[in-house]
Amino acid sequence: MHVQVLRQVMVLVELNPSQALGLDLDRHIALDAGAGTGKTTVMATRYVQHLLTKDQRATRLLPPGPRLSQVGSGNLSAPKKERTSLDKWKGLLPSEVVAITFTRKAATELRGRIRRELTRYRSAPISPDDIDGIHDPRLKSDADVEMLISAIEDAPIATIDSFLTSLVAPWIASLSDDPPRQQMADERLPLMHDEAIASAWRLQNAIDGIESGLSGDIDEFLAARGRLSIVLGGQRTASTILKGMLKRSLFVEESYHKVRMKISGNNASAAELDELFIEPVKDSLAGFSESLYSLVAKWSDIWLDGGAHFVTQADCDSGMTRYRFIRHLVDCGLPENDIARLQWIWLVTIAISTPANSIKSDPRCLAHGRPPTSKSWPAGVMTKTNVKVLDKDVKNMICDSAKDCAEEIRDLLSMPIGLLMRRLGRASHLLNPVIDDPVPTPGQEAFTTRVGISPTNRMPNGGSRSSPELEIRTMEDLFILHKGVRQILSRMKTREGLHHYDDMHELAEDLLLTRCPTICRRWYPRKVVWALDELSSQPWKDDHLNLARQHAEGHPKVLADLDRRVAILHDIRRLYRAFIIDEFQDTNPQHLRLLARLWGRRRLDSGEPEPPAGDWDPTICIVGDMKQSIYRFRQAEVRVMRRVVETVRKINRHELQYESRLDGIRRFDAGRDPRPSDGGEGEAATFVQASVRSSSKGSDQTWISFRKGDDGKALSEDAALRRAEGHVEMATNHRTLSGLLNLMNGVFSDVFSPQHHLFPGPWHAHHQNLNSGRVSEKIGKLDWLLPLSDGGEPRPSNPLDSVDPFIHYGSTSRERTIDMMVRRIEALIRKRPARILDQVNGKRMDIGDESGDIRPKDILILVHSRTSVPQIIAAFEQRGLPVAADRQGALLHRPVILSLMAVLRALSNQDDKAAILALARSTIVGLDDYEVTKVIQTKNDKDDWYSHLVEQIQIKSIKSLLVRCRELCSDGTPFTALDTIVDYSDLLIAHSRTSDRRDVESWMKMVRSIGDEVGNDSALIMERLERYHSLRGEGPSGNEGTISDAINIMTIHAAKGLEAPVVVLFDPFAIGRYDAQMMAREKVLVTPDLVAGRLDPWPGAKKPDSGAWELALLIEDGQQRAERRRHLYVALTRARDRLILAGGPKDASLGEDGLIRIPIHNDRRDSLGDMFLSGLVEMLDPPKIENGTLVLNPELIARTPIPNQLGLEGISIFHQSDCFEESPRLSPLAQVVNRISLFNETTNDLQSMPIRKINHALSLSAHDLDQYEPGEYTGTFNPKLWPTPQEFGTLYHRLFEIGLANPADESSELESTWLHKNEDLLSDVKIITQVLDEASIVRSDIRKRCRELLLILAQSARKEKLGLLASGVAVDGYCVEGLRTELPFYLRHDIEPKDWLRQIWTPSGEIAVAELSKVEVRFEGRADLVLALKDASGKKWLQVVDAKTTGCLSEQEHSALNQQQRSEIIAEHRLQLALYSHALKIGEMQKPEAERREILPPAILWAATGEMIEMSNSEYVLASSELIVRIEELAKESAGVS
Repeated sequence: MHVQVLRQVMVLVELNPSQALGLDLDRHIALDAGAGTGKTTVMATRYVQHLLTKDQRATRLLPPGPRLSQVGSGNLSAPKKERTSLDKWKGLLPSEVVAITFTRKAATELRGRIRRELTRYRSAPISPDDIDGIHDPRLKSDADVEMLISAIEDAPIATIDSFLTSLVAPWIASLSDDPPRQQMADERLPLMHDEAIASAWRLQNAIDGIESGLSGDIDEFLAARGRLSIVLGGQRTASTILKGMLKRSLFVEESYHKVRMKISGNNASAAELDELFIEPVKDSLAGFSESLYSLVAKWSDIWLDGGAHFVTQADCDSGMTRYRFIRHLVDCGLPENDIARLQWIWLVTIAISTPANSIKSDPRCLAHGRPPTSKSWPAGVMTKTNVKVLDKDVKNMICDSAKDCAEEIRDLLSMPIGLLMRRLGRASHLLNPVIDDPVPTPGQEAFTTRVGISPTNRMPNGGSRSSPELEIRTMEDLFILHKGVRQILSRMKTREGLHHYDDMHELAEDLLLTRCPTICRRWYPRKVVWALDELSSQPWKDDHLNLARQHAEGHPKVLADLDRRVAILHDIRRLYRAFIIDEFQDTNPQHLRLLARLWGRRRLDSGEPEPPAGDWDPTICIVGDMKQSIYRFRQAEVRVMRRVVETVRKINRHELQYESRLDGIRRFDAGRDPRPSDGGEGEAATFVQASVRSSSKGSDQTWISFRKGDDGKALSEDAALRRAEGHVEMATNHRTLSGLLNLMNGVFSDVFSPQHHLFPGPWHAHHQNLNSGRVSEKIGKLDWLLPLSDGGEPRPSNPLDSVDPFIHYGSTSRERTIDMMVRRIEALIRKRPARILDQVNGKRMDIGDESGDIRPKDILILVHSRTSVPQIIAAFEQRGLPVAADRQGALLHRPVILSLMAVLRALSNQDDKAAILALARSTIVGLDDYEVTKVIQTKNDKDDWYSHLVEQIQIKSIKSLLVRCRELCSDGTPFTALDTIVDYSDLLIAHSRTSDRRDVESWMKMVRSIGDEVGNDSALIMERLERYHSLRGEGPSGNEGTISDAINIMTIHAAKGLEAPVVVLFDPFAIGRYDAQMMAREKVLVTPDLVAGRLDPWPGAKKPDSGAWELALLIEDGQQRAERRRHLYVALTRARDRLILAGGPKDASLGEDGLIRIPIHNDRRDSLGDMFLSGLVEMLDPPKIENGTLVLNPELIARTPIPNQLGLEGISIFHQSDCFEESPRLSPLAQVVNRISLFNETTNDLQSMPIRKINHALSLSAHDLDQYEPGEYTGTFNPKLWPTPQEFGTLYHRLFEIGLANPADESSELESTWLHKNEDLLSDVKIITQVLDEASIVRSDIRKRCRELLLILAQSARKEKLGLLASGVAVDGYCVEGLRTELPFYLRHDIEPKDWLRQIWTPSGEIAVAELSKVEVRFEGRADLVLALKDASGKKWLQVVDAKTTGCLSEQEHSALNQQQRSEIIAEHRLQLALYSHALKIGEMQKPEAERREILPPAILWAATGEMIEMSNSEYVLASSELIVRIEELAKESAGVS
């Protein structure tokens, strides 16, 4: 028993205090989970506790939802009496707990963890040999655990997309008139965007708009389209902008609600956007502006000393000089209004600096203390030389004072906040000027002309600025066009029956009433639509629904429909009592809106508890880490989590004060861990001032103190308060070795420091110190691969010789980085030494490595983009190291795929000159320039280009291959031809990497998918591929798949949530460096706060300055910089044991003294490498910096521990190739030569391979013998009036099976199965009704027609020969002794073939690979009817009768068959009839000779007329011989022999 208790306590204390607080079910929880802190474990455990805990917030405050069994029969082995019934289960059911994950893989993992966790629970005390069990007294029996595990399978544990889709599915009919039928491929969406935009440009009038799917004011849409075409630079540019908006529609919608509601209407004013300018600087604007005002006033006063001669003599007759304008701004005083202060700062800056310098970090203003004279704007201050009336000393005193003051102004403006003030002031003055421009001096160009709402045909001289009216009008027009194009896109998807995940989100918005449902917009009154669209910033509230109901009064149908939809919403809310949402930092605003709609008030029945005191009904737990929010490109918003965390705290405060029903299970100073520990009963608890459970009897520890951290130390008051209000920080990292983690903490404290917040806002993450929870004797390692030398030797002239980027000149920095990275990883895997230069004695110092065995799969290489992945893979493959990448960029731009595209293009249009020449140059044909020129010169008008190319090819195998492909493609389907190209061309010799083969597989799969969609037409397939190709990076990606035990390469985004012993961050000094240049090339900037298109009314000329664009650029830049810092956090925290930085700054250098020098740039954009280096410098004690350059001694840093970084000995900096042993490597050409040699050997082996002897077997049915498909009916047939001919045939056969009479001569020697005496029931209505019921014919009109027709056919058959024989009458000298319907048979026919060779086609001719020695053909089926007959002489016979219902459903009259028709029917089915008879004959031959019956020629029962058509003896003999021939033909065809 002691062992049991000890083990159970160990299991329960595996969660540290912060993790245990994540199990608090009595308050809403926001888990701020740092990297590697075990959030998935907490989520799984919390989920299980929701199920097992009887007393929790959800059970006290909320009624249970519908408790219908979700478990199918047979899933539970325990008897029902041992299980607690669902309606009596006191905890939550899996169907009531929603768990949302970011990926499907994460959902599967979480479901598996929950299942595994539940399997450990026992209802009874555990035995000593039960090593995994946990006794939980809350369980009635183990059958309850089984019940919960079974219910987990259908529980809502899914991604947000899957969850919303399942939510919408039951209500789809009420949300859409034409529900989608098929999921759209991701690569198809960009094409549909293009199609929708093109359709928008084609619209001519409102009628066209309605047909395209537009609603609302279509004339305004057309007008906005025309205006945008002008101000954005034409349709093409406007289309690019619209496409950018469609890609980020969620952000556009957010911006729409924030911006358009302020600026729309006749009195629209840009002043409504002022808060966007003020918010980032609201805390510092007053102090900064006052300091600047004081200095500028002082500076302007200095020039007035000595009689103001410096300025009076420099003044102009008209207009304001720079000094005059500055003096004017000073004399007017510092404005009280914040926006005016911002503009005042900017106007002062532009007066004292040049336009180019005014927005740089250092404005370089007031050189020599005087304003500049650029843009023909006079400075207004004389030079000392030109002032003649003052003494030299006086002039020097004035100038020196002005210089000193100017230096202070420059220092103030050069501060980061000063740069932000200047840029915001400039954008504000452009968008909404509240301070006038200076009165211009003659020729002054500093302040350009404002462009009105209707730009002129020519750009004004000297540049231009957009007017506020133009800015506002353009914003409104962009929103109008975006909305309209989305409507057109929606109609296009509906017509094709397609949907994307965003369409399901739209339907979910309609279902959960975040807006007026689309299906209701056309008939709800305008005020009701408006009210429904007015969802508040607290989306869980239903105020907009109440307002809509008020407006619906007087419209009974509208009110009834609205009430029905609201009732559905309330019922849906009733389904769920708890939510656990993972990766909340990557939640976008729409996801929050939809989830929050489920947190509002639910329907309550009489006697159920009142709603909670807080706003949220269910218990909410969000889990995330704002430092890991890196999915802005998917429109995730880090601010979403920040807002929800504050809401969690607010609601918890409110419920703690006002929700008395939670007394006893919630405290202000501690959180309850609901897991019962040993010594306690059920969920009872007593509080002990500690944070670790005790296992001693009577001290059941259930409460976790808010005041103590994971290390047992006291937390600050603020941290304790956050915990009490539900905001729990998990900071104990169980992933990374302590020394490496400490280094990361030092780096991150600088990375997330507010000093780097160049654009303040809620998108910046705050530093969280991670504590080490991993116990290990290992020492963390940090390597920095910093290749510095560039070889001076010429590159080898022989292409078979390999190039060493460290020896041969002309190599790029990236090539050297890749080479050094591969060498370092090779050294780790193969345990080769690594060396660092020892500066003291000039020797190499070996770096001891005690990491143990490192396998390829232990290494994860992180890249920012996939452009370098093929190069990296090639470098590893050169050294024989296994490597795999998750994706490798645009699939259709990969070299191996371009060759296949050339083939398909040529096959789809064989007279396309460009396509044929591309094929000629591809690796498949491989003509050189001379040969291609010859092809062009020798072309005549007779042949098409494809035929001409074939004629010009000299290599027989390639010629044969192209001819074969044309033959295979002649039927219009290119798939077999493409397979042949892949199998027999040199394609996979020239492109032999594993990734190339996977690319080919992905491409072939895509081609087949497109073929299924467009009808397998090669031209249409090629047209779709060309469009995908034009998408470039947005098109389909190559998927590498997985390779066991391989080095993994993936992007930082893809690696999120993963970890590896060794993590390599590739080229970090390039990540983020060029973000500004990329943004400058954009045509549209989309943020949740503002959308701005780049104004370009005069294409080719300088674009007008735009305040909206400048502001959007600032916002986008600020958010992007903040996200880059989060990228670094995610990348570094993937490492468990070793972190490797591969790459360095381009301007790093190696001195002759062996020291590394890295210039420090404070004025350029930080890359991830710069961020890391900045944090590292802060930890060096002290850093060696000379003249703004960081100096590093590799040997010293390697053997000197970084201060305060315990567990990390130093940093290994490798900067030369000889730091590692070199391995032999082959040049790319040498690799190809080796592959060709190997291929030739394989081909020769194939040709000389002995022919194998093989057997073959196939199974056939009687119908396979028919050489053409017979018609199932003749004449006119109306499918609306009848079942299908096949279904009716089944009815007829079934009727004859059970209704045909059997005279059954009991004196016969036949087996009893032949002698079941049966009355004639063919016309019995009950029997016919039974047949119709069995076939599930439910439509009354069809049942009636079938019943009547079956009666007619039965009567016809009864009058003819078969009916008479079955009734016992002798016909043509034969009478029936007995009969069998649906007689099963099995027949095997063995063939001993001669010279049956299985051959394969090759470009060199067919090759025999096998010879068939035996073929076994099996037939299995049922004969409709077999008659056992006796003639007048007493001789016994068997005869097969096969029923045919052909023509029964024809509207033509069923008349008797003539002789020609009878002969045609027999000829059509002769082989099938012969097979049945042959099977009977074989069966009879197995009986004793005395018992055998002779076989009569078979017959057909022609149901339409009831006639029995018999085969003649001669026809039977001929058919029997033809049967054997036909069987051999089918056997050959199946065996693939010639």
